[in-house]
Amino acid sequence: MNSVATSEDRRKLLLGVALIVLSGILAGAIFPLTQALAGFQDGDGILTSLISTQKLTWYFWGQDRLLNFIPALVSPFTDVETNLRAQVVLRSLFAYLSPLGILILFNRNPKFLLVAIAITNVIVLTCLSQYGQFNFYVQHNTFGTSMVLFAIAYALMHSQLPKVAIAVIALFVCSVAYATNYALLTYAIPVIFLLGVLRWPDRKRYILFFVINCLAILIARYHSKIFGVASTSFGLLISFQGIIESLRIIYENLHLGVFILFLAISFIAYQISIEKKFLELSAVLCVGLGIIVLLANTQWLQMNLYNIRYFLTSELIIASVMGFVITRTLMLGQYKYALIIPGLALVYCVFVSLGGFTATYKELVGAPWRSNSEAVAKLAFDEKAQVITGGFWDVWPAVYDTKQLLRTAPVYGAAFRGGILKDDFLATTKGKGEFTALCFFDTTELCVNEITGNFQLAGDNHLIVKSSEPVTAGDKKLLKMVMEVN
Repeated sequence: MNSVATSEDRRKLLLGVALIVLSGILAGAIFPLTQALAGFQDGDGILTSLISTQKLTWYFWGQDRLLNFIPALVSPFTDVETNLRAQVVLRSLFAYLSPLGILILFNRNPKFLLVAIAITNVIVLTCLSQYGQFNFYVQHNTFGTSMVLFAIAYALMHSQLPKVAIAVIALFVCSVAYATNYALLTYAIPVIFLLGVLRWPDRKRYILFFVINCLAILIARYHSKIFGVASTSFGLLISFQGIIESLRIIYENLHLGVFILFLAISFIAYQISIEKKFLELSAVLCVGLGIIVLLANTQWLQMNLYNIRYFLTSELIIASVMGFVITRTLMLGQYKYALIIPGLALVYCVFVSLGGFTATYKELVGAPWRSNSEAVAKLAFDEKAQVITGGFWDVWPAVYDTKQLLRTAPVYGAAFRGGILKDDFLATTKGKGEFTALCFFDTTELCVNEITGNFQLAGDNHLIVKSSEPVTAGDKKLLKMVMEVN
């Protein structure tokens, strides 16, 4: 009888997990096609497709963070457009499932998690601005990936595998999670510690998980020092004005009325619930709010003008706690009805919050660069250009569109982050005669400096300009240069 029950429980568990994964796949396939999310990729979001297809490195080019986890998964897709579309799908999938990293700490029932994930995403979709939605679901942002990996590691701690196997697998998964998004530690470490204290009878499990996470942080950091390019400084710089500015950015990207409505619903749902979990929920909420204060006082955020993408983890934590409280009350009824409500709400979000499907659903490159990048790509194709240089935001969309036309022919972006391709560039050009370069700058000197600076051409590598002439692509004036490297 016990074996039958165990087999049935295992079947239900696998079905529940499969439904959760399926919900993520559907979100990944549908969300990027909507008006709010389609056709907004900038240089950062586009560059990962070139990383994946041109030179797959451990970390984002020129950095010691952001492990190229998704670019590695889709690297078999050598066509840049197919590759980028696959990456956007996975970004959206992981973002949709990211509440798992918070929800699984309170309930591991797959049916419950399926509903709670949906409700949390409804809260996120309806509360965030369009720019916030874009950064949450389809921009190159690794918080979702790290949260899902963290949830997998936590679930392993409750599995029936041998303890040694659990420790080894969880350590590996956590190491990947921290390498992918090192900022995960600002959430994971305090939450594991606080819940371990509040759940003292189960302290051994939390102590082991805490130790695994600490070791994973060290492994991720050591790996990044070996295989990454040191570039990131997270030094603290205490600033009350920074906190004010962070709150202003959050306010500007938040539909306050909708957020207050969900707060009210959560409060009512909390009062109805028999099991309160006041201390545990408060602890997680405090961590979410504390992350905002911590990040607001870092040099990195001050340098990046407190962009909303840095606060998405905090907003996810708050939304997930609200989603948990609402789901717990909703699940008092029959399960099928609990699933219908968030399902209908998600449909509403797709057609209202995300604007539904429009003619731009096929677009990837953002509108500010799209027409010019396509025009520059056509010019590069006609001229058989091998180098495109200039500013970061102009160059990478143009290189991306050029790669779609030239396919197998080499095209190098001589812009910020492109220095990783120095050896490939020299192998293609040095001693091989003349090649054509297109430049977004208006003087030959600036163009040459950009190429030599990014590819670090010095010593025996001499860049020679044979000729240059002004050309026009779209509404952009460029320089077409014939060059040699010898």
